[in-house]
Amino acid sequence: MGGIPRRLTVLALLASLLPATPSGAAEDRTANLTVTMRLPYNGGTELASDGRYIYAGQWNGKLDRFESPRQGGVRIFDSQATPPRLVGTIACAGTDIDVAIARPGLLVIAHHRSACGVPKNGVTTFDVSNPAKPRRLGSVAVPSAHTLTAVPGTNYVYVSPGGLQNGDGQTAIVDVTNAAKPRVAKIVRPDEWGCHDTTFARNLRDVLLGVCTGGDGVRIWDMTNPLAPKQISAVSTWDNQEIFFAHGSAISPDGTVLVVNDEAYYGHSCDGNGSFGGFGSLHIYDITQPEAPRYVGAIRPPRGAKAFGRPDDVGTWCTSHQLNFAPNSRRLVNAWFSGGISVWDLTIPSMPREEAHYVGQGAVVWTAHWFNDRIWVNDLTRGVEVLQLSPVPVVPPLPVSPAFTPASEVRRRPRPVDRPAPKLYCPLPVA
Repeated sequence: MGGIPRRLTVLALLASLLPATPSGAAEDRTANLTVTMRLPYNGGTELASDGRYIYAGQWNGKLDRFESPRQGGVRIFDSQATPPRLVGTIACAGTDIDVAIARPGLLVIAHHRSACGVPKNGVTTFDVSNPAKPRRLGSVAVPSAHTLTAVPGTNYVYVSPGGLQNGDGQTAIVDVTNAAKPRVAKIVRPDEWGCHDTTFARNLRDVLLGVCTGGDGVRIWDMTNPLAPKQISAVSTWDNQEIFFAHGSAISPDGTVLVVNDEAYYGHSCDGNGSFGGFGSLHIYDITQPEAPRYVGAIRPPRGAKAFGRPDDVGTWCTSHQLNFAPNSRRLVNAWFSGGISVWDLTIPSMPREEAHYVGQGAVVWTAHWFNDRIWVNDLTRGVEVLQLSPVPVVPPLPVSPAFTPASEVRRRPRPVDRPAPKLYCPLPVA
């Protein structure tokens, strides 16, 4: 199931410009990425940004929940400082600790269990108008709180159960108009599996689209009425046998390219060749017409741990995870757990080019996001790191990534019908 990590392949003329660290070194990094700041800690999870401040979540463990019951919360960084500077913290021991900015000055946290909100699944709001002195406002219980996403331009937050039949597959739409008294405005249940996560973005027709990813596949919604998402298309993962578990997604700023990440927690390869069913890949769709998504192809995990361990051994995973696009571009950054992070040029979606990669020593990267012209990384074992990407030469162009397989060549293999929930993402019962 494992393999030899594949390096970034570049044209000979670029070899001197983008050299990778020599094989066997503790760190694997292309020369066009510079680490400008690092704050070590365990349990780094999701990231959010309000434009200036970055909010970094931390759960109550290292590679699994409840390993450090009193650990967890949020660190707040000023991204305009050079280097970025820690300005505030929120102590909130708990699981998952997904974070989102609902509106300026209002941070929302989702948790399966929390020491600072409702004891079980819930959402907690914080006033961060003064990031040095964040203040807890209120909490509300929901069926299951694995992830959350703010709906742009509204006071609604979608709180998703995890996409594995958690919370009976129910997504709670939480109204935070009164942040001191958040309330569940509506419950939606797209299918029995539910959404693992939701993503929102406007397309070229100025329609706010929503994407629900989960065990049943990918659903694209018209979000004109955020309390009543209207499904306009769906891609079943039971039809696309290359996707084991549709974990999350990113939509390009022009609203035409959708990238779905497959968190293949039960088996995947780390060699870029799809030698274990192609699971764990990034899957690219043209959604110029969201009513009819067109599959473009898949980017395999290009590198990572040499051998895939137990399904619950997240330290060996190289499957794709959190991701986003840089503003006004088709430049994607994504996390690969033990495979570190990659930067992809998807200007031509059928010709993805890996511009850079970074694998820190012992990396288990949960999140890689592009914020304010830098790449922010939140790692389960290394904490927060901030990377600066140097300009990438335009001529000659980088070659198409060897980890890419066009849709016409994607091999359709049987996959296990029984998809057990991984230990990492299965909420433990609360005493």
